[in-house]
Amino acid sequence: MLIFVVDSKNNIGHPTRQYEMIRRLLKCKKAKILKGDQKSGQPILVQLVKPFDGPRIINNYDYKRKTRETMLKLFGYKEEKHLE
Repeated sequence: MLIFVVDSKNNIGHPTRQYEMIRRLLKCKKAKILKGDQKSGQPILVQLVKPFDGPRIINNYDYKRKTRETMLKLFGYKEEKHLE
């Protein structure tokens, strides 16, 4: 199962297969499922409660574009910009 992760500012993180880590975050209410279904084995889109620290944000433009396109195709997810 592939899990796509975004932070509280909608920065796209690296997709992960570490389901146990995500399960712990969901159990502690540090993340929430935005789209997808755990039971059917479909990819899941998870939003974390806090923002990422620097190294976890995707900075490689090509990889970020491919991840964004995949998320748009699977979930209809569009990255929103937040003003601070």
